[in-house]
Amino acid sequence: MARSHVVAWNGRPVGEVNEGFAAAVRAAGLPPEVTPHALRHTAATWLRRAGVPLWDAAGYLGMSVEVLERVYGQHSPDHQAAAVEGIAKRKAR
Repeated sequence: MARSHVVAWNGRPVGEVNEGFAAAVRAAGLPPEVTPHALRHTAATWLRRAGVPLWDAAGYLGMSVEVLERVYGQHSPDHQAAAVEGIAKRKAR
């Protein structure tokens, strides 16, 4: 059977996950501030800190490489490494 939606419940497509997500947050004992957006933000930050290639991380997160680099680029382990190296070489003279 072909499916037209990623999430289904009782054979019917689910358009929004808000109620189910809120119930899962409560069941896990998490504060209500935990949202799908907050989890996506956390995942993006962790992927950049881990040095996961931009293309792989963007695909996993469902965002463009450009957005991932612009919004989360500073979390990369080598963020501004070339600039720091350039300053260090200048000081050594």
